[in-house]
Amino acid sequence: MLDFFYASGSPVGEDGDLRQRKLFGTDEQQVLPRLPFTNSMSSGAGAMQDDGLGGGYLYTVTTAINIRDPLDPNDDIRFETLAERINLFYVFGGVRDASTGGYLAYNTLYLDYRYREVTLANGVIIGQKNQSFGQPRLLEKYTPGGIDQPRTDLPAITGAAFLGVKPEEAVPRSIGLFGVQDMGVDALGSPRTGLAGRSQIVDLPTDFNWRTADSVNPIMDFGVALHGALAASRERGSLFAIADLPSTENFALARAVLEYDPRNSYLRNAWSTMTNDLAILSSQSVNGSNPAVHAFGDPGFRATGAAFVQGKLVVSFDRDPTRAADVPAAGPQYFTFNPDASNTPSDPRLVRVDTGVPASTALTELVNESMAVAAPRTLRPPGGPIDTSSINVLFSRLAYSQQALDSGVVRRIFEHHFQETAINPSACSAGNAVFDQIPSKLAQFVDTRSGFGRVAHELRNPNGMPLTSDNACAAPNAPAPAR
Repeated sequence: MLDFFYASGSPVGEDGDLRQRKLFGTDEQQVLPRLPFTNSMSSGAGAMQDDGLGGGYLYTVTTAINIRDPLDPNDDIRFETLAERINLFYVFGGVRDASTGGYLAYNTLYLDYRYREVTLANGVIIGQKNQSFGQPRLLEKYTPGGIDQPRTDLPAITGAAFLGVKPEEAVPRSIGLFGVQDMGVDALGSPRTGLAGRSQIVDLPTDFNWRTADSVNPIMDFGVALHGALAASRERGSLFAIADLPSTENFALARAVLEYDPRNSYLRNAWSTMTNDLAILSSQSVNGSNPAVHAFGDPGFRATGAAFVQGKLVVSFDRDPTRAADVPAAGPQYFTFNPDASNTPSDPRLVRVDTGVPASTALTELVNESMAVAAPRTLRPPGGPIDTSSINVLFSRLAYSQQALDSGVVRRIFEHHFQETAINPSACSAGNAVFDQIPSKLAQFVDTRSGFGRVAHELRNPNGMPLTSDNACAAPNAPAPAR
């Protein structure tokens, strides 16, 4: 049976207002009812479940009503009602085999509904109402034909977050619920053709009509592997994802936090282990009883959940059984990251590391749906052709900020995908005149719609003419050189 946790608070505080919400493990903990199904593999030491949570809430206060106190004609009784509705979405992606890394994909979406109403008289609770489903209800099956069996031919959804805004390329039933879909390996752990080490951000549509089948809507492919963790922040208008960055001609393996706005396919920020952005700057930031503190970028750790709470990103990590040799003795850890910090010892980005904590397979924030969403960044139009054929069409949509470029992450993921889509990947590298132009071309298209698509077109079509097949960085279908 599967348990999952989420951040929550009480609708009524001492002053009759909402208490500040905090992630479980700090002030409050909520455990939803166990899901109404079992899976024999999910409890075994040789398997890991992959799932995700996304939640939204709406908090309202009715207009206060003053009624004359019959016992005291000179006094009024102030009546008011506070109400809170919570929709919590749970995606059960499937089960990952520890020996092969392959998936049995279920890709089912569940909804748990909670409603609480409190009536106050002069600030004193005189009545309350509670409603819920009692058990999470099956909402969607993101499998062809709605088949209620694990699929070995289907990429698993490994994380989820509810932002409550529609993506740039929305479909009719988009509600602002997003997921991470692992595209990279099949059920046997073998790389999928052309998709090895890759993940996608997907839109998870639903019409709340208890459909039996639907399809995910892919919206972004960064060209790298994403962990099964996704968080949402309405105050920033962003999703947060954890990425493993592959080695390239100029970079070694690394891990990154990506801040992405799905409304305009914009990489707003990026931080990585290539710098000290994700480093423990002070031992005072480490809390907990387990002395085995592992770095954010340890390859044997995998992110299992993420939540954006009180202006900070909290990411849960656990040992990856497929990389057991890399972390022979490790327990779950939570990393708390402040994206607005200056990253000095007195103001570190990695604010806190908690060890000796319970393992979790999914975390979520509960985003306030009445909160105004930060406006998306205004981007420049492309101003020219966009390459959607030689590079991945989702990848081509990506726009990026100057901060993301300065982090080194933008250059790294672009170089990797540009090289792997070249006619001669091994020779398309440093020393090739086209490849060496990548940094300057990326700088040219900061804050530009479909920035990656523009850069790829400029590189593979200098002076408006396509590179010919004798250039290692040309497109796979490049024309032959003139004779």
